[in-house]
Amino acid sequence: MMRYKVFQTKEGIRVVSEYCKDIKGIIFQLNFYAGALNDPKGKAGLAHFCEHALMSFSTKNHTRKERNDNLKKYHYYNAYTSRFGSGFFIMTTPDKIDSAVDCLTEGFSDLQYTQENFDLEYKVISDEINTIKLQNSMLCQWAYHKNFTKNKEYKNFRYSFAGDIQSLQNIKLKDVKDFIEKYYNTNNVTVNVVGNISPKEIEKLISKYIYPRLNKGGEQGFKIKDHLGYKPSGFVFEKAVEPNQGFIQIEYKIIDFVAKENYNRDWYLENRIISHILYNYSTTYFRTKKGLCYSCDCSVNQKSDGIYLKFSIACQEDNMLKVIEEYPAFIKGMVENFTQESFQNAKDIYASSINFDYNDLMGRASSNYRQYDIFGYLLGDKEAKHDEEFIKNYSYDEALERVEQIANKKPAMVIVSNNDFSNFDFKEFCKKIMVK
Repeated sequence: MMRYKVFQTKEGIRVVSEYCKDIKGIIFQLNFYAGALNDPKGKAGLAHFCEHALMSFSTKNHTRKERNDNLKKYHYYNAYTSRFGSGFFIMTTPDKIDSAVDCLTEGFSDLQYTQENFDLEYKVISDEINTIKLQNSMLCQWAYHKNFTKNKEYKNFRYSFAGDIQSLQNIKLKDVKDFIEKYYNTNNVTVNVVGNISPKEIEKLISKYIYPRLNKGGEQGFKIKDHLGYKPSGFVFEKAVEPNQGFIQIEYKIIDFVAKENYNRDWYLENRIISHILYNYSTTYFRTKKGLCYSCDCSVNQKSDGIYLKFSIACQEDNMLKVIEEYPAFIKGMVENFTQESFQNAKDIYASSINFDYNDLMGRASSNYRQYDIFGYLLGDKEAKHDEEFIKNYSYDEALERVEQIANKKPAMVIVSNNDFSNFDFKEFCKKIMVK
């Protein structure tokens, strides 16, 4: 039996599955293209409210408390809302999977759209919003998405997927009902399963619980693959919300591809290795050696249009200008101090992480769904062997060449500060950081 399988049921529902007969657990997910980017103007947080409603509103057969108590019988369950979608998942064992899927999906039919349910959940969400402390790092991410994306949908985007108190006040019971009826349908769902359960058994559960409970056909929401990507270079300044703290984000578009057909997994693998090295170097440079920040991170992101490398630096307000002034020397040193030893260490760490991630149900499920959502395929056994071979054969000279390319690119830069950087000379900054 194939370990990895992407297929459609007889009802037309998309399924992404990984059959792991050697483990005891199962994670069962329903993912919908019904995220924050689908929120109507002025009603940011509606998608998040609907996610809560589907998990918490009473149904024809159970009260709010009864639904919650029933879900607690299983190992773990939760739901989420992101920019692009919402998801509902449950972790359990093969002997309990039937009742688990029944409990998880109950809210997709016979949901009671009462004012009492709405008011109770409104209070829950308003309390959640009030506990969310807007941080400079969150503000930085929001500013990046808002200003550098090529998609107009981000213009209505908020710091939090839950929206804010003002936008929450604009949401009514009818909005919740209309949104659920519009987006929670058979055409807008992908079932994602990892664990000790066969594709045939998954199909039976979908026919029994999921297909009958969802609206048939229907509209699709905003998808990752519809995202047109980001502008590779530019500068944005935002006034900080936290006192005496600043945040700097510098992001490079390393590799550009316009469609999944142009994607080469090797690009992602090599930059994962490189980002590990640059993380250690940036932390050593700005925090240990210079003492200019309390947090410095380097990460690589695989987006719909390319591979991106991001430096994130959090520091005291008084040190912000010093960090910016030091950045050209940091970039130069990034190339000069790229050693054989650090390269080999990064390869060894990443090679070991392949098998480590393999045993993480949640991590496997998330990885599988993202691969499918962007590229339409799963990383199968053949590709896993390829990964091992690539890491083994990837050379120091190839990695150094990539680092040199990064050092000679103009980045997209966001500064969040209590001081005024609106007149920051970004063009001059770019001239200084270019190594060649």
